[in-house]
Amino acid sequence: MSTKMRAALLDEVGAPMIVVDDVELDGPGLGEVRVEVAWCGVCHSDVSQVDGVHPALTPSVLGHEAAGVVVEVGPGVTRWKIGDQVCALLPGGGYAEYVATPEAHALPIPKGMSAASETSSPRTSRVTACGRRGIHTGG
Repeated sequence: MSTKMRAALLDEVGAPMIVVDDVELDGPGLGEVRVEVAWCGVCHSDVSQVDGVHPALTPSVLGHEAAGVVVEVGPGVTRWKIGDQVCALLPGGGYAEYVATPEAHALPIPKGMSAASETSSPRTSRVTACGRRGIHTGG
């Protein structure tokens, strides 16, 4: 089953990302979980792809550090259940309302830590809240 969602799309290298409402996400597939993204990190490699310093396929949804809640599990998933709070390292797709990722790429958010804390690691230069109101840069 696919889901239409809101996402920040890199449509053209060197141009600002645009927020669109009709990105489709398949899955989750075998061994994958679907995460409702609460927070995603903006790191140097994302900025470098937008600027054209690093190659980027277009159109694409960037963002390889995200945190949120598991909302669906695919066939064969044994580690996660709906409602688990996770952070994940992704090949991309974090600047969206939802992302599907292999269960092995997800890590538990430790008790007492927030999704924001998990995406503001030393690898992250800024934190972005990805939600129903779009993309909001912070810090």
